[in-house]
Amino acid sequence: LQSGRAERRGRSPPHFLKSWYEAPRERGRGRGGRPPAMVLGSLLAAIGVTGRGLGTWNRSNFLEDKKQRQEMEYTKMEMKIEQAKLWREDVEDIVSLTEKKMDNYLLTNTFFALGTVLLWTEG
Repeated sequence: LQSGRAERRGRSPPHFLKSWYEAPRERGRGRGGRPPAMVLGSLLAAIGVTGRGLGTWNRSNFLEDKKQRQEMEYTKMEMKIEQAKLWREDVEDIVSLTEKKMDNYLLTNTFFALGTVLLWTEG
């Protein structure tokens, strides 16, 4: 875009572009009248300040997330251990029920066997 282009159409440039449209054009200088090295220096300074903060801007969130993930993993392991204990208790209960049933059957069968022997020997 060249200076005066908006004026030729009958409109004025927006306020934020006014200085760009009306900036003096000198040989070896940028649009704002500043030397390119000065613009480049300020640009590099801004990048340096921004770059320094980019490495640490999310560090606290990252560390907190890491801590929460570790706690989650520990909690998951504790829950798996507790679940395994419950399974063992269930297996023990089933086995003990079978043992109790067998004890009851043994006692009942002993009485039946004793009755049978008594009936055979009496007669």
